[in-house]
Amino acid sequence: MRHRVANSLQIIASVLLQNARKTPSEETRGHLTDAHHRVMSVAALERLLSTSQEGDVDVHAYFTALCESITASMIGEAGNVTLTVDGGDGVIDARVSVSLGLIITELVINALKHAFPDGRSGRITVDYSFHGPNWILCVRDDGGGNSAGCP
Repeated sequence: MRHRVANSLQIIASVLLQNARKTPSEETRGHLTDAHHRVMSVAALERLLSTSQEGDVDVHAYFTALCESITASMIGEAGNVTLTVDGGDGVIDARVSVSLGLIITELVINALKHAFPDGRSGRITVDYSFHGPNWILCVRDDGGGNSAGCP
């Protein structure tokens, strides 16, 4: 069943990306591309769940697969931005991993959109550590930052 769900998510993601490429509206293209990345993050999780035991997810493998998917779909072969994952080994409940995967996806997409204007090169790092239910998750980049400053 999980394999079928993962395949269906891949199909949905492909349709979203095809429609994003065809639309003349920049705003619509952006929304479709964002939806594509969200679906891909859930698909990556489903692939890992299909091979895991009792709904536990290997954190490093999941975050790495998620970032590889984002790299393939958003950075592509240009390779001007590198995306890496740093953190320890361990497993977490699938329900927790879904939330963390969506958070990482959002933060990485925002960094890709805003930190590296005009094809500027740089690095994004997803760094995490956890001890039981306590998490530290950091997504950082070496981009230009916000010229207006943070509130």
